[in-house]
Amino acid sequence: MAASLVPPNWQLPDVFRKRLGSAVGRQRLMHHDGQLLIVAHLVPAADEPTRRGVLYWLDHQRQWHASNGDPGKVAIQMLIDGYAKKIEEFDHLEDSAQHSADYLPILDGLSPLVRAVRNLQDVLQDARTNSPELLELIDWRDRAYEAT
Repeated sequence: MAASLVPPNWQLPDVFRKRLGSAVGRQRLMHHDGQLLIVAHLVPAADEPTRRGVLYWLDHQRQWHASNGDPGKVAIQMLIDGYAKKIEEFDHLEDSAQHSADYLPILDGLSPLVRAVRNLQDVLQDARTNSPELLELIDWRDRAYEAT
């Protein structure tokens, strides 16, 4: 349930809470009164039927929080690094593939991974457009782009 992604100690505005459904849904940006909420997907596994979500909240004091407990401002960078690492693993598998059967698990795993990181990049671009004063969004957006 997406609403359960919100840690109980977060003083998240109700406008954000009301927009979270019973499933994590698509990756997206919410903004209200100078605060941001980024709904992102954790690095997907090839056999995962549903996406696991994580929230990144920029509160009214301009502090970042991550619903998975990762430390504030570096949490989104850690997510992007996870995507980049997983894509690199698939690159190595592709390098060692010798037969057509070796490529099927690569394609099955790589497709949702690349789609997710591209969607994350779009969300970060939306955040950048909405909050141009947040320079960290430039780096995160560009790192997500480089990961693909």
